[in-house]
Amino acid sequence: MIYLKLAWKNIWRNKRRTGITWASIFFAVILSSLMMSVKEGVYDNMISTTVGDYSGYAQIHARDYWQEKTIEYSFEPTEELINAIQSEELVNEYLPRIESFALAASDEITKGAMVVGIDAEKEALINGFADRVYEGEYLTVNSKGILVGADSSKALDNPILFSGTPSAKN
Repeated sequence: MIYLKLAWKNIWRNKRRTGITWASIFFAVILSSLMMSVKEGVYDNMISTTVGDYSGYAQIHARDYWQEKTIEYSFEPTEELINAIQSEELVNEYLPRIESFALAASDEITKGAMVVGIDAEKEALINGFADRVYEGEYLTVNSKGILVGADSSKALDNPILFSGTPSAKN
C-alpha cells in the first residue's frame, strides 16, 4: 500500500510531465484506433472491389484444374449445374468465364496478357463493364473484337494478341 501512495505522490509531483504523458497516451490510442479503422476500411474495399468486379466469392472449376491450370480443363456448365447454382440461397448471380494467357505484343514490346472469355451481356448487367469503356465500343453477343485494358493498351501502344483472336484497341 505504501508503494501506491508513493507512486501517486510521484505522479502529481510534476503536473506538467504527467499531463504531457497522459496527452501522449491519449493521442496515441486515438490515432492508432483511427489508423486501424482506415486499414480495415481499405481492406474491405479491396476485397469488395476484387470480389464484386472479378472473381466473386466462389468459383467452380473442373476437377484437375488447380493441378495443371490449363484451358484443357475448361467446361461448359450443364443446365443441371446452372440450376443447382441458382437454387442456392446465398447466390445472387453467376457469370460463366474462361481464362487463359496469351502473348501480347507491339512493334517493340512483348508482354504476357490474361485473356478472359465472358458473357458480354451478363457482365454488362452485373459488373457494369460497358460503362467503363472509354474508347471504342463494348462487346456484343455477335462482336468479334476484344477489350484491352487501358494500362496494357498504353504500355503496348496498339497491341496485337497472338492467340488466334482478332486485335482491337480498347
